[in-house]
Amino acid sequence: MQRGYKRDNNSRPNACNNCGQVGHYAAQCPQGSQDVDFHRLYGQHAFVMRQAVFQSDLDAAKQAKEINFYQLEKKAKEYAEVS
Repeated sequence: MQRGYKRDNNSRPNACNNCGQVGHYAAQCPQGSQDVDFHRLYGQHAFVMRQAVFQSDLDAAKQAKEINFYQLEKKAKEYAEVS
């Protein structure tokens, strides 16, 4: 699980990522680990599995909605010949 970093961005680079104090690292932090509760931060809806959407599928749907004037003209001529 990913850890939450409570230290200030201006703190020393060799400081603990958990509490920001120098002299130990997060693995040995006396304050214990600070796990991030992502469900609380982002809500339950952020973790719902959804079907993948591919660009090729979006392009095909867009192309299906576009009017092909060549085919439309051809069908109009065929219709005019039949009537």
